[in-house]
Amino acid sequence: MRSRLLCLLAVASWLVLAAALPALTGSRVPEPSAQSELTGGGHAACPEGRIAARRSVLRRTMAAARASSRPQPAVARVLEGRASYYHPSLEGNLTASGERYRGFELTAAHRELPFGTRLRVTNLRNGRSVVVRINDRGPFHPRRILDLSRAAARELGILFHGEVGVRVEVLE
Repeated sequence: MRSRLLCLLAVASWLVLAAALPALTGSRVPEPSAQSELTGGGHAACPEGRIAARRSVLRRTMAAARASSRPQPAVARVLEGRASYYHPSLEGNLTASGERYRGFELTAAHRELPFGTRLRVTNLRNGRSVVVRINDRGPFHPRRILDLSRAAARELGILFHGEVGVRVEVLE
C-alpha cells in the first residue's frame, strides 16, 4: 500500500511540474518515448520504469529551459593548463585580496588576472565546469595556471586527482 501511495505521489508531482513548466519557460515538455513507456518493472498501477523515464525527461527539459533562459556571458579569452586546489589547512587564511579563504566558496587564485574576475573552468577529463571568482594570487608552481577552492575542485571532480588539465574562459 505504501509503495502504491509513493508512486501516486510521484506521478502527481510530475504532472504538476509538467503543467507548470510551459508557463514558466515558454517551452513544451516532451513526452517520453514509446519504448520507455514499455520498460520497467513494478506492479501494473505504477511501473518504476515509467516514472524514471518521466523524471529523466523532466530533468532534461528543465536543464534546457534553465540554460536557454539565462544569458551566457561573453568570453574575453581562453587559457589552457593545469589546475590544483587549496589544502584544507589554509581555511581561514587571508588571501591576497584581503578576504579570508573559505573552502565552501567558488573562488580561485591566478597570477595576474584582476581580483573579482569571473572564470568558467572546465575539467578536460570529464567536461564538468564551474564559474569561479579570482580572489588570490598564485599558484606558485611553474606548471599550474590556477589554484581552486575546495568547493570548486569538488564541482569539477578533481578532489582525488590533485592536479588536472583545465580550460579557463575569462568571462566579461
